[in-house]
Amino acid sequence: QDNPENRRPLSFERDLFPKKVRAAAFTLLEIVLVLAILAMVASVIGWQIATSVGRYAFQSEVEEIYNTVKQSQLLCLTYRTDITVHFSCQDDLYYYQLQTDEPFTEIGFDREKKPLPKIGRITFNGKSVKQFDLNCFSQGNMDPRGVLGFFPKNKKEENALWFDFQGAHLLTLSHQKPPAFKEKSPVFPEEKVKKFHAKKEEES
Repeated sequence: QDNPENRRPLSFERDLFPKKVRAAAFTLLEIVLVLAILAMVASVIGWQIATSVGRYAFQSEVEEIYNTVKQSQLLCLTYRTDITVHFSCQDDLYYYQLQTDEPFTEIGFDREKKPLPKIGRITFNGKSVKQFDLNCFSQGNMDPRGVLGFFPKNKKEENALWFDFQGAHLLTLSHQKPPAFKEKSPVFPEEKVKKFHAKKEEES
């Protein structure tokens, strides 16, 4: 028989810890390394997200101007009037505003001066401008003709967006800087031009 007096007292350690050897717990150094890696990954992802959000906000702002100019062209053709898209810069902040003598009583026409906080620089034909008027006329043509560049706050050209209205009537939005109009036009070799004129003189 099992004598209670002969029973071995319960071991506190034996009851708390199983016989199987448990894996050693993480050391403080390992925890610090893991936290440091997670912090680095989070900072990189956060920077990429912030960059993407900033690029999207800049693109949305330029697209808003583009749509405004296209709508102004349509209004000019419909109402036989002139509209100016006026760009200005005050305290390093660009603005744009629609200006016209047409009352536009039948439709809503926004004449409010609107800020462009995501745009850091505007160029026209390669030169920075603080004041610029893009005129839309009753025939739908625009003046002056050229290329309008919009740069984000970092002012890097690879992130810029471009308005191309060198053709006066056609307005396009591009992520690449458009070539100059003279580069688009075919250039005849000088020798052929001379031969052409010489032949004309002989015939006359």
